[in-house]
Amino acid sequence: MLTKTLLQHLATGSSFSRGESYFDNDSVRKINRNANTFTAKVDGSQRYTVSLTLNATGPDFTCSCPYELVGICKHSVALGLAVLDEFGPELARSSADDAGIQWFSPTGEPAAGNDLWQRVSDDDKLRFLAQLLDKKPELKTQLALFAGVVTPVPVGKPDKTLSADVICSEVCEQLTDLRFDDDSLDFDQDDWYSEESPDPTPLIADVLQPYAEKVVIALREGRLTDAITLYMGVYEGTQAATEPDSDEYSIIDNYPGQAWEVWHELLLTIYAEMALRVFSTDQLRQALQQLADRIRAFEELEDDEDPDDDDYVEALYGYNLKAFEPLLIALVTEETSAQVMHEAITQNGWQGFGTEYVQLHIANKRKDPEAWLKIAGQFAPTDLTIGLQLLDKLRQMGDKPTLITQLHRLSKPFAGQLDKFILEHLSITDLQPGRDQKLYLDALATRCRRLGQLPDYLLLREYYTPDKRRAFANELASSYNSLFYLQVLHTEGRMDELLPVVEKMAWHHARSMPDILALVAPLYPTDCMALTRKKAFSSLETGKRDRGLYALIASWVAALHNITELRTQAVTLAGTLISSNPRLSALRDELRQKGLVR
Repeated sequence: MLTKTLLQHLATGSSFSRGESYFDNDSVRKINRNANTFTAKVDGSQRYTVSLTLNATGPDFTCSCPYELVGICKHSVALGLAVLDEFGPELARSSADDAGIQWFSPTGEPAAGNDLWQRVSDDDKLRFLAQLLDKKPELKTQLALFAGVVTPVPVGKPDKTLSADVICSEVCEQLTDLRFDDDSLDFDQDDWYSEESPDPTPLIADVLQPYAEKVVIALREGRLTDAITLYMGVYEGTQAATEPDSDEYSIIDNYPGQAWEVWHELLLTIYAEMALRVFSTDQLRQALQQLADRIRAFEELEDDEDPDDDDYVEALYGYNLKAFEPLLIALVTEETSAQVMHEAITQNGWQGFGTEYVQLHIANKRKDPEAWLKIAGQFAPTDLTIGLQLLDKLRQMGDKPTLITQLHRLSKPFAGQLDKFILEHLSITDLQPGRDQKLYLDALATRCRRLGQLPDYLLLREYYTPDKRRAFANELASSYNSLFYLQVLHTEGRMDELLPVVEKMAWHHARSMPDILALVAPLYPTDCMALTRKKAFSSLETGKRDRGLYALIASWVAALHNITELRTQAVTLAGTLISSNPRLSALRDELRQKGLVR
C-alpha cells in the first residue's frame, strides 16, 4: 500500500525532506486521475510533470526532471504525499487489484474488516494458502522457516568471516582509503565548469554495495541474525571512518552520516519488500537480542576511561538506534512482530533511544490508539513531524480541547511551523477569545506578511486595535510587496501616504504596477498621469529596449486607460510615445494589443 513510510523508504533522506517541503508549500498543482494513475505538475527549479501509477507490485513513479541517483526524486515524493492527502480516504475503500490488495491506508493498516479471518472457514484458509504457495513458491521457504520445519542455511558456502568486528574493520578501511579527487570522481564532461559539486555517492556505494547485497540475501532467506550481524558491522565501520583519504572539493561534510545515508539507499527495495515477508517470533527475538548485546558491549566500552586501552578508540562512537530505524520498522509487519519489538524496546530501555517512529509503528500494528497518543505526546515537543501527526490525529478524533492544549504546548518549540495546520483546520470564530484566538491570529499575521493577501488582512484587522493596525502597516514599508503595503494603507485610510510610495518605486521591477496604478490613480489622477509619462519616457531612454520593456510601459498606460477620467489622456500618451519613437514597431504593437492605438 502507498503510505508515507513507504515513500520514506523509496526516497533518500534528502529527497524525502525536500519533497515534503514541496508538498507543504503547495508546489503540487492540480492532480489528474485516470484509474490508478495520477499525474500533476510540480514546481521546483522548473515545472516538472510527475506521474504515479499504482500496480499490483507497488507504486511506479516517473518524472521529467533529470534526477538519476538512487531512489525516487523529490518531485515524486511531493506527488505521492499530495495523492495520499487528496485521495487516500477514498481509495482506502477500494482494491488495487483483483486480489484485494489495499494500496491506500492513511494509518498503514489494511482496509479489509478486522473480522475477516474469523469469518473465513478453516477449509477456505487452507485452500487459499495452498493456491498461494503454488503461485509463489518462494513463500514455501518462509512458511518452513516460520514453522521451524527447517533451519535456514545460507546459499553456497558459509561465510566464516561473517562477524561484526571483521566487517567493521573492512568497511572502515575501505571508506578511509577513498580519495574524492579528479582521478576518482565522475564529472560531466559537457559541463566541466558547473557550479554543482561532484557527487561522492557512487564511490561510497561501491564500498557498501557488496555488504548490502549480503543483507538482502540473508533477509530473503530468513537469516535474520546474519542480516543483523552485517548491518551492525557496516554501521560500526561507517561511524569509525570519520574522513576519507582525500577530499579535494570539500564535498564531505559528515562522512559517517553521508555513508550511512548511502547504506539506506542501497536497502530501499528490501525495506519495502519486508512488509510482505513473515519471520518467526523466535528468529525476531534472537536477532533483537543480538543487537541488544552489541549495544550493551559498546556501552561498557564507553565507560572505559583508560585512553591506553586498545578498545578505547572504538568506543568513541556509540550506538544510535535512530540509525537502525528503517530496519526495525520493516521488521514489524503485523501484531505478533509488533509485540516482540515492543518487548525488546521495553526490556532494553530503548524507549527514548531513537526509536520514537518504531514505537509509533508498533502502536499502529497493535491497533492501540491510546498507546499511539501517549508515545506521540512524549516525542511531539522535539519532533515536528510527530507533532503534526499528533495534531492531525486529535483533529480526526474530534478532541478539540486536547487539540488546542497541544497547539499551545507545541507552538513554543515550533514557533511559526504550525501555522499551516492552524489556518487549515481551525476557525477563529470557534476559538475562545484571548490566548486561543491568539494562536490563530499569530498564524494569520505570519501568512499575511509572507503572501500579502488582502482578505487575510481584512480578517486580521477585525481583531486588531487601531494601534496594532498602524504598527502592522508600518512593518510592511520595508517589504518587497509594494502592492500589498499600499492596499493596507488604503484600507486604513492613510491616503496621503500612497503617492510618495509610488513615486519612490522602481516601476520597471514592479510587475504589480498596473494594479498599483488602478488603486492609487483614482485618488491622484493628475499626479499618476504625470508619473506614468515620466517613467515611460525615462525607461525608453535609459532602459534596455526590448519587448519586455514595451509590454511593461503598455500595461502602465492601459491601467490609466481603465479609469474613466483618464481614458482620453491615456490614449494621448500612447500616441505621443509612438510619435516620439517611430522606429519602435514592437512598442506600437504592445500598445495596439492593449487597445490604446490603432
